[in-house]
Amino acid sequence: MFAHPCPSCSQRPPDQAGQPSVCLTCHHPLTAPDPDACGVDTMAVSVDTPMPGIAAELGFDAPVDLSPASPPEVRTARPAARSHTRKPLGDGDSGRVVLNPTGLFAVDLAAELSAVLSMRMAPPPEPVSDRQLTLAAWLIGSAVAGLLWLVAVVTAPDLFPFVALLGAAMVAFGWLWRAYLAGRGGNPTNGLVTLLPPVAAVRLFVPTPTHGLRPLRFVLAGAVFLGLFVLGPAVRAVSEAAFGAHIDDSPLAIATTAAARFQKAVAAERHDDALAELPLLPPPDGVMEGERAGTLRDLIALTATDRADLRAAALTALADWSATDAKPAVRKALTATDADERRAACKVADRVLGVEAAGPLAARLADRDNRPEAKAALIRLGEAAESAVLPLLNSDREPVVLAACEVLDRIGGAKAAAALNELAGTTASRAVRREASQAAEVVNERVRKAK
Repeated sequence: MFAHPCPSCSQRPPDQAGQPSVCLTCHHPLTAPDPDACGVDTMAVSVDTPMPGIAAELGFDAPVDLSPASPPEVRTARPAARSHTRKPLGDGDSGRVVLNPTGLFAVDLAAELSAVLSMRMAPPPEPVSDRQLTLAAWLIGSAVAGLLWLVAVVTAPDLFPFVALLGAAMVAFGWLWRAYLAGRGGNPTNGLVTLLPPVAAVRLFVPTPTHGLRPLRFVLAGAVFLGLFVLGPAVRAVSEAAFGAHIDDSPLAIATTAAARFQKAVAAERHDDALAELPLLPPPDGVMEGERAGTLRDLIALTATDRADLRAAALTALADWSATDAKPAVRKALTATDADERRAACKVADRVLGVEAAGPLAARLADRDNRPEAKAALIRLGEAAESAVLPLLNSDREPVVLAACEVLDRIGGAKAAAALNELAGTTASRAVRREASQAAEVVNERVRKAK
């Protein structure tokens, strides 16, 4: 039985239920109530299943059963304190403990016991601050590496090295993370030992208290992507064979394939195939070093073939690949008998030959088939072509004079202005007079502004 507290000082005198007594602390007279006489509720508790841990925490020597013996009643008087004592058991009690809450409901004690039991059986997990961060890093890295691998298989095989790079980064991160977890807490030697591959391989499968097997997750994902990198070319080849068509290559692979196809066509003297591949040739810096020299050699050879259309196409491509190697072919093509070949030479002469091309291009103004290309090339040369065009003002062919006036209108200087004024005053052609007068005005204005 729990002793009744003193109403004056709240101290608990010896257990003398139903007998008058005096508080040993404040000497206040009191009489402890008898539970049977005043209707104090008791709760008999027996234990079938032992709970030594909880009983010890509550101060009981025997296991406790919290099933109420009778419904609790509300007390009108509230004790000053909420402590309790344990009454010794008699011989016939057979392990039963009788509790008197002295003003507390039995459900309060049951709630306390339930809380202790819950904390003992299911303690709350320790929070891990970086759990979401590492999970996001693992998901993003895996998604990016997987997407790169799919793109490499389907369309761009030069992306395979990036897949290997991401895989190696994930393996290294998981490995170093496990070594850090092993070496923290003042034990750096343990972390250094974990860096050894055999030790790391074993400890990666041993979960840590706070991080579990998360470092292993990074290592396994990285190992998977490294394996996909190794299998990538084989998977690509199998895909091409299964679909019966060549999968689109990356830009570098397309360039290399175009150059290879061109060289094979030239070597087999399939001129039509070579002519079809010429417009597809990329710039020299887009071709592998080994194929660049072979492609250049074949282009030079095609400028001397017996087919004019092939010579013209090869000349255009050769000017893009190497202006130095194209100079002999351009000089020859400017006076060729085929109009297409001359036209191709006029289009590239200014950037291949420079000022040297002014005379041959001016001569091409007399050629109706090549006049537009020659006129555009002379204008691109600028003032350097003025001296080569001025003699054409004295031509007895009106189209040639008109073309010369048009060119001088764009590039002429003081000499051109004087020659155009003279031509406008002496010519009998109304068209030439009008063109020369207009060109003279434009040139004079340009010269005036230049001063």
